[in-house]
Amino acid sequence: MSQEHPAKNLGQLHVLDSCPDCGRRCYTSRKVAKRAARYLYPNRALRAYRCDGGRWWHFGATPDWVRRGEAPNRPPTRQEQQR
Repeated sequence: MSQEHPAKNLGQLHVLDSCPDCGRRCYTSRKVAKRAARYLYPNRALRAYRCDGGRWWHFGATPDWVRRGEAPNRPPTRQEQQR
């Protein structure tokens, strides 16, 4: 019994073989990337992030400093940048 990739069950959302910008496996949305990460690597701390090219999503290991809560897992807001 073969298991299908979870992204293939999401209708119009799908996984592409490799990102044209960086060569990594890419996903069409954050939701699809997170679902694929949970399916492919259960019980691992992985996060979805947008590709530097800006069009696609990938997933990767969550840095230890994020898991410890030492820094937010988001870009600084305009207010934080102006301080």
